[in-house]
Amino acid sequence: MVAKKTTKKTGKTVVAKKTGTKVVQKYTNAQIVAELRRVFVENNEQPFSRRSYEEVGLISKTTIENRFGSWTDALKEARLYNRFVKARKAA
Repeated sequence: MVAKKTTKKTGKTVVAKKTGTKVVQKYTNAQIVAELRRVFVENNEQPFSRRSYEEVGLISKTTIENRFGSWTDALKEARLYNRFVKARKAA
């Protein structure tokens, strides 16, 4: 069974697949990257940690890490990693 759900924060529709009693949400890589970029903009284009992402992000950080292999690889895919490295070096 496939269900569609509209999130309250963004109004975007997310597809979820119901397997038994567990609902598994399916996100595309593009949706995950867009969410990382949205949080970056919401954070005044400043680097953010996994912990701070969890406070405002709509997609689980575990889902992101599982999809891309690591948090760093997800940031690289979203083209945010270099900005974070520069910010760390400046600090």
